[in-house]
Amino acid sequence: MDKSIQDIIFYFINYNSIANQLYNSQQQQVNETKVVEHSLNSNSLKAISYSEMNSATGSNFYGNGVSNIITRDSVFFALIVIILFYTFYRREKKMILENNTFKQILNHTPTLMILEINFFSSLVKTVSPILAPSDKMSSKNQNLYCQLLNTIELQKNQIVPIVSFCEALNIQIESLQKIILSPERTSKGGVVIKSICGKKKYRFSGKFDPITLVFTGLVLDISEEDNQLKKLKHILAHDPLTGLPNRYHLDKKIQKFCQKSETDNCSIFFIDLNKFKQINDTYGHDIGDQVLKHVSKQFQIYKDNSILPIRLSGDEFLIVKRGVDSLEHANSFITTYLNNVSSEIFTADGNSDCKIKINLSYGGVLFNKYETQVNSIIKYADEKMYEMKKGLSSSNIAIFN
Repeated sequence: MDKSIQDIIFYFINYNSIANQLYNSQQQQVNETKVVEHSLNSNSLKAISYSEMNSATGSNFYGNGVSNIITRDSVFFALIVIILFYTFYRREKKMILENNTFKQILNHTPTLMILEINFFSSLVKTVSPILAPSDKMSSKNQNLYCQLLNTIELQKNQIVPIVSFCEALNIQIESLQKIILSPERTSKGGVVIKSICGKKKYRFSGKFDPITLVFTGLVLDISEEDNQLKKLKHILAHDPLTGLPNRYHLDKKIQKFCQKSETDNCSIFFIDLNKFKQINDTYGHDIGDQVLKHVSKQFQIYKDNSILPIRLSGDEFLIVKRGVDSLEHANSFITTYLNNVSSEIFTADGNSDCKIKINLSYGGVLFNKYETQVNSIIKYADEKMYEMKKGLSSSNIAIFN
């Protein structure tokens, strides 16, 4: 029983006990008054008057006491009803909240199946109720499935043909057999099978008996989990202002990109936006952010599969180019690319009078596509860019040793 209800009952019992004691005390006073009245009746008229006064006083006192008790009982009863309604309301609200919370947990819980796959009989037994006939099943398989549902065995467990099971999950039978029969099935966390459409992923974990050809274990739908993980990785790996890749795992990002080069050489260019501090001081940081977004958009427009633009910080960018044949090729590429990027004059949003000509400085390094010292290459490119700005070098691109 709820503690608040227990407290109400306890107070109610104590109140009745006190009210009864008060009523008995008043009744005793009235009886004593009547005795005094009877004994003094024969002595004097003064005694009679005194006893009548006491009798009237006692009667009024008794009547007022009973009236007060009735009024208090009514108030107390109304109070009990209000408290009970409030208690039930709080309890109902709490139950609704807990129910909604539970539904939210269920909505975020991946679909789980406990199953047994018999490759010898080509049947799948599962205790999960999700293997209903799918629209993607052929009419022949749907009829077979419905016939199986009427058997006695299916009253305890669901049994479906392995073909229907694979169609329900939209996976290939060949892939399922290859994964289950492979040694990788015993790896930690199980193995993952993608659906034919590529939108679903299932993790199979359990044990396979090579003698009976029976797999017993769990199947977990990790599609939503995988999508959320991809979104998180994308947020971590991209600049929130420009949308370009950022410094997150920069070494691995560049190495992975360059190793797919069709030639042996790649190049990295360190790009700097000229007079960007002056733009911020003159027009404000909001305009400065718009300029950075504009330049990043131009980088994206004129890039292809062989170009990877990256924002380092502030007004500093990297352009990674793979498939480079020579220094001349690298120099020709970056000259054309930056001319295209800076060809469009920037116009501020909502202010057609604010027009800024984009000027970019660069320094480049040519290196082997399997080179692992990415930080050293970037530092070298930064030095070449600084030499260009100061007019200290006649060439903006060097070869990395």
